[in-house]
Amino acid sequence: MPPGVTINLPKNSKIKAEWVVPSSSIEVKTKDEIIFDIDLKGNPWIGIDGIYLFNPLKRTIFSVSSPIKDFAFLETGEFVVATGEALGYLLPSESSSKLKFLPILNLPSGSPKLFPGEGLTLYISIWREKDKLTEVYRLREEKGKPIAEKFLTIKNKVNDICEGQSGIYIAIEKGIFKIVPDEITPIQPIFRHKEEIKEIECDSKKGIFYVTINRIGYLDSQKSFDFGHVPNVEIKVKEDSLFIFFTKTMGVIKIKGVENFSKSFSEDYKTLKNEDNNEN
Repeated sequence: MPPGVTINLPKNSKIKAEWVVPSSSIEVKTKDEIIFDIDLKGNPWIGIDGIYLFNPLKRTIFSVSSPIKDFAFLETGEFVVATGEALGYLLPSESSSKLKFLPILNLPSGSPKLFPGEGLTLYISIWREKDKLTEVYRLREEKGKPIAEKFLTIKNKVNDICEGQSGIYIAIEKGIFKIVPDEITPIQPIFRHKEEIKEIECDSKKGIFYVTINRIGYLDSQKSFDFGHVPNVEIKVKEDSLFIFFTKTMGVIKIKGVENFSKSFSEDYKTLKNEDNNEN
């Protein structure tokens, strides 16, 4: 493990952890924020300095023609990219070794982030620093036709969005909120941590993995708990696996069997639950 990292997993369970990409022994320094996602084959892809796409398993690296702000793999396999101005795809170029950006949708001014939903659904958040405002748009397909709609406007920065079986969840500051558009109170708080929640990932069993500045944890309708100390990481859930990416050392851990996460931790719940910082 990188220095300062601990991950607690229950013994004698179906939950197993393995290194997909071993961490580097030295810290990797980059100019811009690193982007991370997992494709449908379980390959990690890393965006570096907005101009490089790196697959550490295949030792493959591509350069791109336009600076990338974010990218995402949809459930259907499509790879979509956001620049500061547009959403689009990357295509080979006949005149250059760089991948060419093909815009398909102009984006409002601001800092874009992409969050895949079910199927072809994609959520796009636009953070407008000057106004301290986030606008969230939802792109989806209905009866074979693409639909784009403004889904949410909120006077705060949305750190992450995930779509679960029972709703849509957003991470704002130290809380996780559920969005129920047809209710009288459309945004409902469901969880609060003592640290800022940087990222959330919904699993297939109505649970949510979360990452704070220093912790990784899990919550469902029954309980919530931290299970590791992991500074500087990003996470992704693909099928039955949780991927943990160490942004400083470029390592990737795969935790398999997460559909049994809540049940496997049931016996250790009282020792793992942080009663001083979790409210559910």
